[in-house]
Amino acid sequence: MSSVSCLLTEEQFQCSICLDVFRDPVSTPCGHNFCKTCITEHWKMNYRCPMCNEGFQIRPLLRVNTLFSEMVGEFRKSAQQKANRKRSQQQSFTPVNVSCDFCTGTKLKALKSCLVCLASYCETHLEPHLNVSGLKRHQLIDPVENLEDRMCPKHDKPLELFCKTDQTFVCLHCSALDHKMHEFVPLKDEYEDKKVELVKTEAKIQDMIQKRRVKIEAIKHSVKRSTENAHMELSEGAQVFTSLIKFLERGLNELYKTIGEKMRATHKQAEGLIKELEQETSDLKKRNTDVGRSHAQKTTSMFSEASRC
Repeated sequence: MSSVSCLLTEEQFQCSICLDVFRDPVSTPCGHNFCKTCITEHWKMNYRCPMCNEGFQIRPLLRVNTLFSEMVGEFRKSAQQKANRKRSQQQSFTPVNVSCDFCTGTKLKALKSCLVCLASYCETHLEPHLNVSGLKRHQLIDPVENLEDRMCPKHDKPLELFCKTDQTFVCLHCSALDHKMHEFVPLKDEYEDKKVELVKTEAKIQDMIQKRRVKIEAIKHSVKRSTENAHMELSEGAQVFTSLIKFLERGLNELYKTIGEKMRATHKQAEGLIKELEQETSDLKKRNTDVGRSHAQKTTSMFSEASRC
């Protein structure tokens, strides 16, 4: 697993939202990975993938990519080990303020450290190493702390070389014995190479940061544009529905008016017919009365004539 993770770049193990190495990585339905917390916070705005901008109508189900999570864990472990090694190397090569080991009372600043005596000396206490013949052969270096760490624990000699094959500090005896046929460089050269490499790494990181800032701005712009489009669609939809409602209201009013006019016309026509029928009924009643009266008069007249006879 560790060999596989080493083949991948740091950028491939970084969340595109927080720009940091994944924490609790989860996968979206579209196949992209994010920190669980990052994508959860992002989906409070809208259900769109920050990478491909694919939208989802409902909140998608996040799934844990077990293999990828293990790879992220291995990468974190490897990155931490590299950082520790780099920190150790930087501490080894970075000049520090070292106090003289032989000053009593107030400690003066050391000018040199002796790899043979394993001690650091100020200007006054360094004088014997500069004048006494036996001490002149001692190897003096710029003042450093923890001189014991600068000595080879096996041969008790100063660590003057860096073995590129084994990536470790060695003494001259190591280079001739235990690390024979390996590739070596002086510590100073290795320091300069690491310094250049560090500058390049920092430039690369700054470039990666800039790219992610650009990506963040692009995502923010995309979210803003999506929000504006959503508001525009809502506004247009509201206008359409408002126009439709007004049209339906006008149609309903016209229907009420038409039906009302038909009802009034029907009532008026019915009233006219009722009046005509009532007049005809009145005329028929009058005619009936006249007929009955005429019949009675004729009957009376007939009885009168019969009685005279």
